[in-house]
Amino acid sequence: MNFKDEAQKLQKLLVQYRRDFHSEPELPLMEYNTCGKIKRFLAENNIEILPSGQETSVVGIIRGARPGKTIGLRADIDALPITEAVESPYKSKTEGVMHACGHDAHSAMLMGAALLLNSMKKDLKGCIKLIFQAAEEIGVGALNLVKADVLEGVDAVMGFHINMDIETGKVGFKSGYSQASASTLKIVITGAGGHGAFPHKTNDPITAGCYLVTELQTIVSRMLDPVQPAVITIGSFQGGTKENIIPEKVDICGTIRTFSNEVSTLISTKIADVCRATELVFGCKCEFTITTGCPPVFNNPQFVKEFARSASVEIVSEENVIDIDIPAMVGDDMAFYLEKVPGVLGALGVRNAAKGITAGNHTAQFDLDEESLWVGTACLAQTAWDFLAAAK
Repeated sequence: MNFKDEAQKLQKLLVQYRRDFHSEPELPLMEYNTCGKIKRFLAENNIEILPSGQETSVVGIIRGARPGKTIGLRADIDALPITEAVESPYKSKTEGVMHACGHDAHSAMLMGAALLLNSMKKDLKGCIKLIFQAAEEIGVGALNLVKADVLEGVDAVMGFHINMDIETGKVGFKSGYSQASASTLKIVITGAGGHGAFPHKTNDPITAGCYLVTELQTIVSRMLDPVQPAVITIGSFQGGTKENIIPEKVDICGTIRTFSNEVSTLISTKIADVCRATELVFGCKCEFTITTGCPPVFNNPQFVKEFARSASVEIVSEENVIDIDIPAMVGDDMAFYLEKVPGVLGALGVRNAAKGITAGNHTAQFDLDEESLWVGTACLAQTAWDFLAAAK
């Protein structure tokens, strides 16, 4: 069975699905309207809806005519707090909220794969769980579904994430660790405020914070093994209200990305050292917390080789399947599924410079080449079919 031709026939419908989601985006854990659309789609196509244990995630199941294994296909459905800058007929109708990471496409492709596989269920061996998952952007959606036992009976899991570094018509896979863990760092520095003309009468938390942010960068550059990838990025530094007032407090927030628990532990220890040094030098109180987020994404090498990669070759040919060598420091809560069962999070090319589609995700200028939709749909369906057909 090859799903290429049938997926291409769905292209106009896939575009319609994607644009519908794109024009009405919803933030994490607020995806009620999106879930309503997905439930209606499943019901209209006689696809069974399973309890998800979550208000804003939807799980469906396609039961084949013959018994066999079960594979989960996953799409995330939430959007980002970004005001869209691209003028299009499907521009976001919700001020300050935008599908800037391609989750609208992920959802549309899973719906397309569901149509293809459901049409073949009389010849299908085993089952396919359709996981439309909330709250990927805040790293809790997958974990919530794991806790709700959505993976019960699931033998493998697969999903795609759009990739603006890969051209439309191509897909990529990284065996082993492909994406980093993502933890949140919060630091509060409390000093003694005062008049900006008399800094010697204060304990300035802004100066202390600037010192601390600089010193944090030396943890990666001078305290870690250079062959161990890690990132400490400070994305928020909040303090003060006026140019001549030294405040009492600053709040600093950032992210930590690694691929191993050992590196994460070392970073945590060194952050504590930097905070103690900051207290000593500047006479301020420095408190920090690290909230563990998603673990690293681990793509099972056997699953990649035997199913995901080979299935994609059936759809787009060998020369358009990329073997990715270098992992990315971005995170994805697909990792929680891949901790439990083997599988893969693949990379779907959506870049098209000729159409001017090059802006990175998480930006207000983001859009994607919709010609990629049938490709992702076909590769999802083909992988699921091949996995179940091969299962003993």
